[in-house]
Amino acid sequence: MSFSKRISLLKHILILLVILSAGLVSCDRSPVERVMIKTVLGNITLEIHSGKAPTSAANFLALVQQGTYTNACFYRVVRMNNQPHNDVKIEVIQGGLFEDELVNT
Repeated sequence: MSFSKRISLLKHILILLVILSAGLVSCDRSPVERVMIKTVLGNITLEIHSGKAPTSAANFLALVQQGTYTNACFYRVVRMNNQPHNDVKIEVIQGGLFEDELVNT
């Protein structure tokens, strides 16, 4: 087999491997639970990926099932554009339980 034919064959094999690996990466088969947060400004749907964070997802879903978050509230939203003087920028929505003992102390 000539050198150019070997290079051509290697290129085709490489392309096939890239296609196969891209397909594997996009095949996330982990279970996804959806939880809806109902607010006066509209609903927010959360996707909980149990396969990516099994312990955190299980803990969160258990608290949802127990009704722990009923009547919770959002109290802080940090966006890139509302922290102009911070060297380290974050994006976060913080919330908590309205009647939480830690908040009332």
